[in-house]
Amino acid sequence: MRVIELEAPCPPELSTDLDYFERNFRYPLGHDRWFRISHGEDYSRFYRSMGEGLSLVAVGNGPSAKPLGVLGCALRPVIFPDETERHAVYLGDLKSAPTARGGWALFHLYLAARSWLAGRADSAFGVVMDGTRTAPGRYTGKLGIPSARAVGQVWIFRTSTRPSTPSAGCVVLNRESAGISCFKRLSVGKFATTGGLPEMRSGIKPVWLMETNGRACARLEDTRLAKRLVDDAGEEIQSAHLACLGCASPSAGVKLVQYALPKAQALGFPGLFFSRPSIEGPEWRDRLKALGLETEIATATVYAGGPRFELAHQFPWLINTSEI
Repeated sequence: MRVIELEAPCPPELSTDLDYFERNFRYPLGHDRWFRISHGEDYSRFYRSMGEGLSLVAVGNGPSAKPLGVLGCALRPVIFPDETERHAVYLGDLKSAPTARGGWALFHLYLAARSWLAGRADSAFGVVMDGTRTAPGRYTGKLGIPSARAVGQVWIFRTSTRPSTPSAGCVVLNRESAGISCFKRLSVGKFATTGGLPEMRSGIKPVWLMETNGRACARLEDTRLAKRLVDDAGEEIQSAHLACLGCASPSAGVKLVQYALPKAQALGFPGLFFSRPSIEGPEWRDRLKALGLETEIATATVYAGGPRFELAHQFPWLINTSEI
């Protein structure tokens, strides 16, 4: 078995094999809807959009060997609850082919990831959709692979943009720095990331939105250049995302969502994704329902390991849906 490091668009034949490989995996979106992922011709672009990233692909030793497993990695700064920023590794898209579920593909991917990192980070985190067949607790802490534990949960909302009435009291920011500054201020006491290079993954120009009093902010973007969701009927689930969604209260956050919905609709997106820490989930659900907004809800769990995340379970996590 060998591992290929993808830090640029991959050869067409491998791209085709990876697209076929991805069709083996489905993820839940709400109670009765499922999707699979398509990364397109540039398989690692999604992880490169988060920071210094790549995708690792385990294949057999033959010249025409097919993918046996994949793992995405991104080295990125994480905002800690005390407002400091420290580097950690974001891991995701870990998959193993049905014919390679004995653990060796995962082991080789882990060795390749460790070699690539070469001591640049000692802690890692990732997000797993609840309902996924195998959680990290099943395959970490074995074969020398460090343990990962559940440290938080988020609710993932996908709200329909039709019909939508814009809310007043929100504006579009002209400076990205103003949006990031607002988000950092509103994320104190939580774990968060600022989202890397969204222009690498977004088909629309990313734009920051803010409630006029600074009580909520977010960046409107999408992932269609690097990751698309496809339902069981083969139709793309086209959605915009509110990344870096920070708010002083659920009421301020929902107000910003109302402002973003018609903007997303005007750009051709029938849905808008965003997430909140699970402790806020019920209030957000009730407020969206009270406004008559059609919303699908799924949940995901944050897993983390390493010394930097020893107390990570004590704080909420702000996770960007455009990076799950």
